[in-house]
Amino acid sequence: MTPGEPVSDEQIRLLRLLCEDLLPNEVFSVDRLPALIDEIARADSKWNRRVQMAIDEFYALRESGKNAEAQERRQEFLGACPSKWYRQIVDAL
Repeated sequence: MTPGEPVSDEQIRLLRLLCEDLLPNEVFSVDRLPALIDEIARADSKWNRRVQMAIDEFYALRESGKNAEAQERRQEFLGACPSKWYRQIVDAL
């Protein structure tokens, strides 16, 4: 998508799905699309970084023999993250 270019129905559908996943308390509105795209991008970057950190911390703790703490950190992420996509990644650990 580039500024000024019309947004296709498929792009709107995908943005709606991303909004529902990353910003579950946000009401999706095509009228607010530029602002929503920015919010979605920021939320995705935030949770992408956090999922990577959670995975790294989980395996570091397990390698140190701290299995209970690794599971505790995993559960903390699962409880905090709004995104089903990112929760599924961490839940699979």
